[in-house]
Amino acid sequence: MGLESTALADAVRRLYAEVAAPGAGGVDLNVLRECIGAEHVVMTSMHDGDTEWRACTQFGQVEERELGQWLTMADHESLIRLTASGLPVRTSTFLSRRAMASTELYQEVLRPLNGGLAAVSYWREHDGWRGLSYCRSLESGHDFREDELASIQALVPHLRTIEQLHAQLRQRTRASVDAAHDMLNLAPQAVMLLDAAGRVVFLNRSASALLAQPGCGLRADREGLRARDGAEDRRLRQAVRLAAELAPESRRAALSEGAVAARGLPVTIRRMPPLRPLILSVVPAASLSAVSYTHLTLPTILLV
Repeated sequence: MGLESTALADAVRRLYAEVAAPGAGGVDLNVLRECIGAEHVVMTSMHDGDTEWRACTQFGQVEERELGQWLTMADHESLIRLTASGLPVRTSTFLSRRAMASTELYQEVLRPLNGGLAAVSYWREHDGWRGLSYCRSLESGHDFREDELASIQALVPHLRTIEQLHAQLRQRTRASVDAAHDMLNLAPQAVMLLDAAGRVVFLNRSASALLAQPGCGLRADREGLRARDGAEDRRLRQAVRLAAELAPESRRAALSEGAVAARGLPVTIRRMPPLRPLILSVVPAASLSAVSYTHLTLPTILLV
């Protein structure tokens, strides 16, 4: 018998509710962690013999190197064979706690991550295998009970459905984004899309041509869109930060009131003579509409 039916039903409800949540990108692992009572949950993906971790929760400041070690040192192919029937397995059923404590995997990777006990479940997807590892501290000795394993099994069909829904949403979103990029490439204005951290997401053709000009005064690198002049660069980054910090409600209010945030935060970038200075407008993309677009000064930075 699984966990209390109301708790399991509530977890399923929360999982499906997250599908339509803004910024959702997959299964909410925190819901699984809370439902089962795990300290950590790691989702992995295996395709053509290559395994990668897709998401994790509650590892704190874990380094990718440590999770990478876990991926390469754990025998995922054996775990898939053990769970091929659809039933989750406890790692303690084939490796005692004493034996686990003596392994290099535990000493180098799992112990620093406060792990060692796990309930593992894999399921088949069209492009390979998905796996979930519910982890607890070996030192706590609190292994997974039978009812918890039953609940993990009951959740798998919902996880598969949610993963499929997210895949469909990503495909539709990708098609919409591609169409939007095609439209932006037709614009004579230089349009640069940045994420909230200021990193470049997209440059339309006009923007790419602009940045390629000698003496442009701007450059796009790993740190984002940068001005070559130090003072101008600080002003540009401040404008990007201010636009990023506008809450969605503030963005809508700015648009309806015709405030400066809707028209764009202006930043002047000098270029080598005889080129005239660039006048950038940093605009939160959520404020962009057919109305606000007419106010944009060229070239334009749209912040997403």
